[in-house]
Amino acid sequence: MDENRAVSEFPSPSFDNSRCTGCGLCAAACPCGAIALRDGRPIFLCATVCRGRADCPSLAYCLFPCEEACPQEAIGCGFNITAEGDV
Repeated sequence: MDENRAVSEFPSPSFDNSRCTGCGLCAAACPCGAIALRDGRPIFLCATVCRGRADCPSLAYCLFPCEEACPQEAIGCGFNITAEGDV
């Protein structure tokens, strides 16, 4: 996946432009309103919009609702979670 990350330590999802159909479900799923659609493609504004928001699931739980909403699996969390001992 190509990464579309803001220059910051705030987590933004990775994004594969070739898989995106421009449906907008990711923007609709974001509780922070941190995804804008430009020319039918998502622009992730997580670094500026979500910083300091107590209701941001990415900050609180390392969840990206946009990733779950994407039917094309074009959005990824950018890191893998492994259980202890699965290294």
